[in-house]
Amino acid sequence: MPVLLALNSGSRRQPPDVAAQVVRRRLIDVHADPVPTVVVAGPADWRATAQSDAARLRACIDQAAAELIAAMRSHQ
Repeated sequence: MPVLLALNSGSRRQPPDVAAQVVRRRLIDVHADPVPTVVVAGPADWRATAQSDAARLRACIDQAAAELIAAMRSHQ
């Protein structure tokens, strides 16, 4: 089954690489198929006031959603 990884980072734009790797391995162990894009957001992203910050997070979410949809369609 295709899955999407979404992680909350403790600091701005610092992806939790170790956590993503551990979660990805565990999902693979249960025969899940993680899509390539991992959505990572930090505290500042959830209260982003700058239009460009919010747009970057939205673009990442949109890309990940499109990849998840494509993976799910090919999985059927």
